[in-house]
Amino acid sequence: NYDVFLYQEKCRKEQDKNYPGTSYNGFSSHLWTMLLFNEQFYYGTISSLDGHLQQKLSDYSYDKIESLIPYETEMIDGEEDEDGFAEVDFVTDANGLEKQLEELEERSRIYLQERSNHFETCYQDDEPGVYIDYYKRDTDSDYAPYGVEFIFNNEQSIKNIRWKHFSSDIKPLVQPLELLHQEIENEKSLLDNYLEEQYQDIMQNFNPKILKFKKKMEIKMSKQVADFIDDKS
Repeated sequence: NYDVFLYQEKCRKEQDKNYPGTSYNGFSSHLWTMLLFNEQFYYGTISSLDGHLQQKLSDYSYDKIESLIPYETEMIDGEEDEDGFAEVDFVTDANGLEKQLEELEERSRIYLQERSNHFETCYQDDEPGVYIDYYKRDTDSDYAPYGVEFIFNNEQSIKNIRWKHFSSDIKPLVQPLELLHQEIENEKSLLDNYLEEQYQDIMQNFNPKILKFKKKMEIKMSKQVADFIDDKS
């Protein structure tokens, strides 16, 4: 996991020379596992508290922005080259407010990055703790129909776990899930107020005729992957 973190940091610095870097908190990404826990077979996810909050806010921001400026995105397939890759383009229709939508999305990204930087450090000195969240998986399969997410609040909490004794080691670290839910709702409320304010400012003061220079990123994917994404959208 640490090697993955180092690789991700290396790639980010290559893409952005001004990238300041971040500290390692025990996770580079979510971990997935299948486990027998409390006499029930689960599909398990192991994540950090800061990563969990980041994901919740990111998901919420998409829904909130779409409620403020409704839009639809269409993927247009390009021709497949000799290597089997195809260029695709994503076209957004926001009923004439495409530039305003871009600006709101950009401001949202900046805000989310600031909160992400805050989350990465603010829990590191807390007492080690784990939140356990059970859920019914969105699947028709009888194989592991239930899921459980283990959300560790800092690096020390994950260091307290011996993988061969996961169930027993985690019990003294368990924190009330209501505390996590309240933290999420507080952050959503702050984001909600921010996006409302930015939306009002953009609609009143933003000039869509002023073009901003942006870095261009090209993503190549196989035709099969493009078709899969199109089917899921």
